[in-house]
Amino acid sequence: MILLIASAFAASPAPPAPAGVREVSVGLLGSAESVMQGGLVDAYPKIGGSFSLEGLVSVQVRGPLEIGLELGYRRLTGQRQDGSSSWIWYAPVSVLASGRLDLGAVSVLGGLGPSMVVWQEQGSPEATTGRQDSGARFGVLVEASARWHTPFLRQPMYLERAGTSAAGLDIFASFGARFSDVADSAAGAGCAEEPCGFDWSALRVGAGVLVRF
Repeated sequence: MILLIASAFAASPAPPAPAGVREVSVGLLGSAESVMQGGLVDAYPKIGGSFSLEGLVSVQVRGPLEIGLELGYRRLTGQRQDGSSSWIWYAPVSVLASGRLDLGAVSVLGGLGPSMVVWQEQGSPEATTGRQDSGARFGVLVEASARWHTPFLRQPMYLERAGTSAAGLDIFASFGARFSDVADSAAGAGCAEEPCGFDWSALRVGAGVLVRF
């Protein structure tokens, strides 16, 4: 699917890039994530090792600086202490400022940036004592990755001179850690004292593909 979309872009003229932008990449990341808060893992065992697809957009500006945006979504079911069922969804959003080192067909990146997790938890309709939690938790994401600039989608010289949009296809792997601000209060968590709400600190590993423009 990604190859077909990229091939279609390759046949169309590329708009002029904004000043200072060297490259724009769009892709998908398959991410495995392990949330480290014990209470969450007890209620939702899969949250200790969940998998989902995430969207990724990155912009390489002048010099080695690259700015990336990652957006994900997970929904898990669990069981409360009283035996009633519940579910929780959470969506991590991160902006990374990374340093990029190009080594021929491979690029290595390392960076950090602000991260936010938005979540909502709900007991089953049958649960009359179920607590409803929702909120947002801010933190920091630290991540390192390596990209292989594959020979796929490379443009013939005459298309390069014509200024076509798709420049290539990258395969990449990443490893990172998210650190939540546990002192930040959470809306609707029903806590009498701070720190309140969930700690969304997590270890992350992933792999995916990027189409470069």
